[in-house]
Amino acid sequence: MKPFTNIKQVEKYAEIAKKAVGLSHWDIKFHEEGYNESAVAECRPEYKYQKANIDIFKHFYDCEIEYQEITIIHELLHCQTNFWKDVFDVNFIEHPDYADNQMATIKNMIIVREETSVELMARGIQKLINQLK
Repeated sequence: MKPFTNIKQVEKYAEIAKKAVGLSHWDIKFHEEGYNESAVAECRPEYKYQKANIDIFKHFYDCEIEYQEITIIHELLHCQTNFWKDVFDVNFIEHPDYADNQMATIKNMIIVREETSVELMARGIQKLINQLK
């Protein structure tokens, strides 16, 4: 299969992936954005309202199809897992006087573990979706 070249193709695949990760009822919007040197896509979920905005950065379209599919699933999975980060008062944790505090360390550990878990799940779900095609 050829890599996605536009947002419509991304949205079409995302509809399949949303069902696979239990987000059929979520309102998820995809947006094409400029460049982000640290990511090809980024999700901003609002768990309380069951909606999310996912930015697809221009260099996403330079990636191989397998990586694109995993990335879409990965970002969708953040809708299921990202609420754990909201447990922490970000303003308190990121305040300069508390930069080395224990809560900040715990929050960072959760972020790393959430990212790792999401990536592993995304790879497995992508394989399942491809087997069902």
